[in-house]
Amino acid sequence: PAHELLDEHLLNDVGWRTRLREQLREGGLPPTYTTHPVVLAAGDALVLPVALFIDGVPYSQTDSVLGFWLVNLVNGKRYLYATLRKNRVCRCGCRGWCTLYHVFAVSAWQLRALASGVYPNSRHDNAPWRPEDSTRRGFAGDALPMVCACLYIKGDWVEYSSTLGLPALRDSPRPYYCYPADKAGMFVAAGNAVEALRWPANEESDGG
Repeated sequence: PAHELLDEHLLNDVGWRTRLREQLREGGLPPTYTTHPVVLAAGDALVLPVALFIDGVPYSQTDSVLGFWLVNLVNGKRYLYATLRKNRVCRCGCRGWCTLYHVFAVSAWQLRALASGVYPNSRHDNAPWRPEDSTRRGFAGDALPMVCACLYIKGDWVEYSSTLGLPALRDSPRPYYCYPADKAGMFVAAGNAVEALRWPANEESDGG
């Protein structure tokens, strides 16, 4: 799990706090950091900014794997925590979501642990620890060396539309998930400016 990998790495990286303070002092972090609920709840304590990265990686001429990484935004280091062979995902008509659900559950489990700064007290599905989880049972409730805030999910448009279920470019009514643009007018430049596009940004409550 990514929180275990990050814990192991930061214990051997004595300079991460200094680099984070430098980024904060120089304004090197986006507004999503300073307004993040985890950062606000931490008060004056340091919070490490992280992100999720999703991408397809071909390993043959006919197939690829979908990789999931946690990214340390202070030094750019990535921690691979899950892979899925695309030809092995569920084909019941769910677009692979029956399989992806379990990766999303693990992702949320890790991020909750990082946001609280404490090792999980149960498995990713809230089930009790199994006999083979004896090491993790021993860590349960222990403090992690840092609290982390996940600022964003990084990926290309294919992953946003297929893996994360957001609209695709070929979607006619609403091909762009950030703005209410239709397919016909999406690439019309008139009305746009360097400072802003002509469409209002979608709110979280807006339909996709």
